[in-house]
Amino acid sequence: MEITSEKEYAAPDPSRSVTSRDVWEDVKDCLSPEIVEEARKLAAGMTFSRMLTAMRVKSGISQRMMAAALDCSQPRVCAIESTPNERISMTTILKYCEVTGLPFKAELENGRTVSISRPRRKKGKNGKAPESTRSAATA
Repeated sequence: MEITSEKEYAAPDPSRSVTSRDVWEDVKDCLSPEIVEEARKLAAGMTFSRMLTAMRVKSGISQRMMAAALDCSQPRVCAIESTPNERISMTTILKYCEVTGLPFKAELENGRTVSISRPRRKKGKNGKAPESTRSAATA
């Protein structure tokens, strides 16, 4: 057996970024209709976690940084970002909105949309924003 130094694979084309949609188009004809339907159901059930991940990435926040902001571990953030819709709490979604400063919008399997237009600031016991979020002029 002769070993050559030539590569036996095609080098990736850096001018074209591959997305999951591109990959789906490549493989969908090779799969049975049952598997395609199951894949669609699984994907539809993960819209919240995909949106949370997109919010974090768009904000330029790493999982480690998000973990520090949420006061949890990086593996916990990873688990949140791969959790089915029915297991993600509204509290988690609100925390992501607060940390990233971005709105949350995701479509459910039944076609309904869940939307949080802007993050809400936490209020102190007296009903006002905590000192750290108030400007020096109002203090």
